[in-house]
Amino acid sequence: MLGAKPELRGTLKFREVDSLNLRFADGRGGAKPIVMFPDSRRAEKCWGGFKQLTEMVLREDKSRKVVWAGSNYVHDRSAYPPAQFFNLTGNTSLVSLPALIKRADWVISNDSGPMHLAAALGVKVMGIFGPTDPRLFGPYPLNAPSNVVVQAPVGDLKLLSAKDVYSRFQKARARFK
Repeated sequence: MLGAKPELRGTLKFREVDSLNLRFADGRGGAKPIVMFPDSRRAEKCWGGFKQLTEMVLREDKSRKVVWAGSNYVHDRSAYPPAQFFNLTGNTSLVSLPALIKRADWVISNDSGPMHLAAALGVKVMGIFGPTDPRLFGPYPLNAPSNVVVQAPVGDLKLLSAKDVYSRFQKARARFK
C-alpha cells in the first residue's frame, strides 16, 4: 500500500546480558539447541503438533536438546528426558529472548514475534503458518535459505501433521550439513 519493501539493513543489536547463563540449553558436546515456540497470541495461529514434533526430533538426535520457550506456560507432562529437553514456557523474558534465540541452531515457531526475531538475527527458522499468508507476514527475507515456511493445508493448522512438519524440517536441516 505504501510501496515499502520488507527488508532489513544493518545489524540487529540487543543489550548484552552478561550474567545470563544459557549453557543449560546446550546438548551433549555443546550441540546447539533447537528452540521451539509452541504458543502464539492468536489461537488460530497455534499449531497443536509441537509435542509430537519434539518426540520425533529427540528420537532422531540424542545429542541435541530441545528447548520450549515463550511467555505463556505450555505443559509438557514431563514427557521428555531432562538431558534432552527444557521447558522455559512461562519463564522467557524479553531480556533473555534474543540471547536464547541467538544460541539456537534452529528456531521452530508458529507465526509469532519470536519467529520474526529469529529471522532478523539470521538464525535458521522454520515458521509454521495457518490462516496467515507467509508471503505477507514473513519470515523475512522470504528467499533466505535459512528461512523455511510450512503452510497448513487450506490455512487450517488442524490439517497439518507433525509428520509432515518433521519431514520438512529434516529436508531443511540436510541443506546445512
